[in-house]
Amino acid sequence: MSEPSSISDLIANWRTIGEFAADVGCGYEAARKMRDRESIAPEHWANVIGASEAKGVTGVTYEWLAARRVFDAARPGGVAAGPVNPQAGTGHQSCIEVAE
Repeated sequence: MSEPSSISDLIANWRTIGEFAADVGCGYEAARKMRDRESIAPEHWANVIGASEAKGVTGVTYEWLAARRVFDAARPGGVAAGPVNPQAGTGHQSCIEVAE
């Protein structure tokens, strides 16, 4: 299988969202929100990478997931919605805007 182009493309490698959720070890609703938001929270990354490897989906790494991370401004301490942008030359991820 080729590297997915998005989170929803990644999840589409499973027959159903429920199967993805079971393989990742999260609830159905959490998996649905991952797909709808096009973002997976870091606490799920290790399981998503492992499930992807077991499924034969290539290219899903911590770096791949971080590049697609969208923060949720509705969460306490969250930031405005939008992808994380790497800072040039640092290899670190930065947030665009902090919610007040």
